[in-house]
Amino acid sequence: METERKDVASKIINASADEIYQAIINPDALASWIAPKGMRAQINQFEPWEGGRYQIRLSYDKPADKEQFAKSSDGSDITQGKFLKLLAGRQVSQSVDFVSDNPDFAGTMIMTYQLVNTGEATLVRITAENVPEGISRKDHLEGIHSTLENLAHYLKD
Repeated sequence: METERKDVASKIINASADEIYQAIINPDALASWIAPKGMRAQINQFEPWEGGRYQIRLSYDKPADKEQFAKSSDGSDITQGKFLKLLAGRQVSQSVDFVSDNPDFAGTMIMTYQLVNTGEATLVRITAENVPEGISRKDHLEGIHSTLENLAHYLKD
């Protein structure tokens, strides 16, 4: 089910837009920073070109979180989708569908990473459109902010 909800978070990261873009489209890099705090990522499929498909499994570290928050039947969050737009050093847009039997997580969400050069750093803005009703705004924004922190930390190392 499509919604009109949009969740947006941003962070200025001390790295070039090109470095950040590469961290988004490289599956090994992405797996190391994409999972919010309390989760870990596994990239099952990754075709980083327009029209290319991907599948990512986010697993919860704590059993209680699996029971409370998991969207997929195996106690994790599995997303799959396509890369819609790739503009080197500027933008990555992708469709996101949760693998779930729960209709509250149905519908295609659009995630867009916008990269804006601010001189010595880059503003990274993540916009999630058509967010499924089953995802609380508070939890989602916390997760996106955590992901941005992870990205900044990844690029420091």
